[in-house]
Amino acid sequence: MSKRGILMVAVGKVHRDLARKSIASMRSICASVPVRVITDRPEDFQSIASLTLGGQVSLPLNAEVVRVEPFSHHLATRVHKTTAFNHAFDEVTFMVDADTTFLESPEQLLNSDEKCLPHFAMTIGLKPFVDSFRNPHPEVQLRIRRAGNYFPRFNSGAVLFRKTAVTEQLFTEWEAWRARLAPTQDEPALFCALWEMGLLPAPLNPSWNFSGKKIRMLHHTDHSKFYFGSNQ
Repeated sequence: MSKRGILMVAVGKVHRDLARKSIASMRSICASVPVRVITDRPEDFQSIASLTLGGQVSLPLNAEVVRVEPFSHHLATRVHKTTAFNHAFDEVTFMVDADTTFLESPEQLLNSDEKCLPHFAMTIGLKPFVDSFRNPHPEVQLRIRRAGNYFPRFNSGAVLFRKTAVTEQLFTEWEAWRARLAPTQDEPALFCALWEMGLLPAPLNPSWNFSGKKIRMLHHTDHSKFYFGSNQ
């Protein structure tokens, strides 16, 4: 069984389609990285995906699937994200949103040793909109006031973590806060969990969250209009 790999949550047709294209973007540059998809329709990931890569190309997805029950909300993927630790790889997991596009193989990232990715820490892509959350719950507002400008907001769409007791506890707290706030409030819930546990993860290299001089992975992208393999 693979010990390191990519984990995605793709529940609902929109997110399944995005995830297929995201995986295919990675397969176009790396066929060997293990991929595990949490989805309500496993059959969508047991085939090939056709993409425009400077021309029409069909790529095998080679993804392992974990079936979950569908959820009625259009943002159901966020509900399953906070319990994704149950399906993490044995050593290192890079959990990414379905609306991502890989421009470089994540193999080196996944092979981070404990000095780069300590067993007691998580590395999370910094949230691009660092000022505040939209219409935050009063519980979140209280913690934002306490945190001031010293505690960053993190983006849950690019999470690199080692499987340890601390990260397991963080996911447990994250799920508890999401259930407490609202079904789709995954990032405010993550902020509260980190704050209450006193954890300040190191930021993921911005090149893995659509920022910096060299871009390795795009986030919030329309895959169908992007020419994979180009930074232009």
